[in-house]
Amino acid sequence: MTCRDSWPVFGIFAAIIGVVASAAVITIFGITVVTPYMLTREFQPADCIVESVERLNTTRECKCNYEGRRCDVISSLCVVVSVRSFYNFETGFGILFASDQSLSFDHKCSYPTCWSYSDYNSTTKSYEISEELEDFLETYQPGANVSCFVDTTEQKPRRALGVKHISKQDVFHSLVWPLSVLFLGIFCATCSLTQLQCWEAKHHYRLLSVRRKSAKMNIYQNVQMNLEMSKTE
Repeated sequence: MTCRDSWPVFGIFAAIIGVVASAAVITIFGITVVTPYMLTREFQPADCIVESVERLNTTRECKCNYEGRRCDVISSLCVVVSVRSFYNFETGFGILFASDQSLSFDHKCSYPTCWSYSDYNSTTKSYEISEELEDFLETYQPGANVSCFVDTTEQKPRRALGVKHISKQDVFHSLVWPLSVLFLGIFCATCSLTQLQCWEAKHHYRLLSVRRKSAKMNIYQNVQMNLEMSKTE
């Protein structure tokens, strides 16, 4: 197999890598982009007043900072922010979540428990509050008037978001480019496989041609030998 003839094999290999990589990217974007958007697509801009901020202790399984292992975070902080929302001349009460992504990650705490700590100590089961959580608590203090996004469905209690990061354009771009690479990889793999089959057919034809020539040469040699033997007799 020459370099020219071997390119379909490398084409199939490259196409498989592209398909696997794009599938992995689609999976990641599906979790981090599509899922939060689908959960919060009915949330509309509104105004909220923070009614109360509760700090609850809970036990959650989170990815610890040491060695990337998973562990039970004992007595970790769960912040629940209760708000009164105003949307379309209606007043509702419910829980405010930090963002659309935090809601998809933790639907019980306003700020995800696993995001609320840093420098976790597995021996003493102690941790320090993260700077992001401190900023969240400073922003959403009782009595604060804040802009928010409220759930316009009939779900009770009404949920609200402090920040909505993901839009339709984000979902479009997160899917269209990986899907394009995926389909392109499948197309390239199909073309390369067809070329490989053509190469194999061509190679098989060459082998048959060589065998036929060899058979003809053997027949010719046998005929010559028979003629020479007949002449000598």
